[in-house]
Amino acid sequence: MMQANDYSWLFKLTCRVLKYFLLFLVGIAAAYLLAAVFGALHLALPMLPFIGDLVLRLALSILGLMATAVIFESLRY
Repeated sequence: MMQANDYSWLFKLTCRVLKYFLLFLVGIAAAYLLAAVFGALHLALPMLPFIGDLVLRLALSILGLMATAVIFESLRY
């Protein structure tokens, strides 16, 4: 029987990476809103394609890591 904190290192790593990715998204959203409020959209808009591409690549990588962790955990028990 699995205990309360008996998760594998891969699952713990995946949760930590997902947490920091979501914090990164919140930070990007806050920075964009502040740029809009203070009238610096001319600085923020050129970075949007780069940030969108980065977020997409990170999200796909984290999705693959999550799938691997779920499969590994289900095979463990």
